[in-house]
Parts: sequence; structure tokens; C-alpha cells
Amino acid sequence: MSGQAVRLPALMKTARENGAAFLVLDTAPNADQTASLAARSADLVLIPCRASTFDLGAIETTLLLAKAAGKPAYVVLNAVPPRSGIGKEAAEGLTGRGAKVAPQQVTQRAAFTHSVIDGRTAQEFEPEGKAAAEIRQLYEWICGIVDMPIRGHDRKAA
Repeated sequence: MSGQAVRLPALMKTARENGAAFLVLDTAPNADQTASLAARSADLVLIPCRASTFDLGAIETTLLLAKAAGKPAYVVLNAVPPRSGIGKEAAEGLTGRGAKVAPQQVTQRAAFTHSVIDGRTAQEFEPEGKAAAEIRQLYEWICGIVDMPIRGHDRKAA
């Protein structure tokens, strides 16, 4: 579903009434009305970020937004180069600045690039691949953070 900030409460209500077990609210990376309302409505704020100096600096506003909303926020490092220490360095730098960092990083993998060509996820493109495993691990960690059972959301469990 997509919608404007003023419609978010109604869209969320409709989603729940139609059986949605959880909602993912994806906003632009800025502190506007939509992002603020999404943060206040969230159980958890995830901040995807590449492990580069410019990207790491750009998430400060989002971290402050989540703090102002009183919501737990975690940075999810993504597109981390494989076999590189840059992800660990970025995580340490963020933690040193007081940010929480998800324990799972999303590595830069060909499966992510190939899957979006025709609108699939890494799990659909290569279900047993490393990219799918990383997303599955991240999802399971998220479920633990928000106290949501994993059941029913994984095709293997169904």
C-alpha cells in the first residue's frame, strides 16, 4: 500500500482489518511529516545504510527522528562488500556514536541485483542462496526484537 502521511492511520487500520500480520512502512530518507508519523506508528525503526562515510553521516536525522518518537531504532548495514572489514568498522563507528546496529549485515550480492530486474526478492530468485539466508536471518532477528512469531512467514514453515 502507498499513501500520504495524513492517510497513514486509515491505511494501517485497513491493513490490519484485512489480516496483515505486520506492516513495513518505507519512507524517504528525510525527516518530513511522513517519516515522523511512520516512526511514531512503528514498533521498530530500521535504518538501512551503506557502510560509507557519506551514508553514515546522512542517517543522523533519522536516528534523531526515531529518538524523538521514542522508538527503538537499529541501523541495518547493507551492500557491505564481501570479504571486507568495512562493515565491522562502520558498525563500531556507529556504536561508538551511540547508535544501535543490527547484528546482521546485508552483503553486496549478485542475487539482489538480479532479483530486482523482474521484481523478485532474493528468496524468490535463489531460495537457498547466501542473499536469501542473510534476509532470512535479518527477518528472524527482527521478529525476536518485536516479539513476533516467525511462523507462517517462511515458506519452509508453511
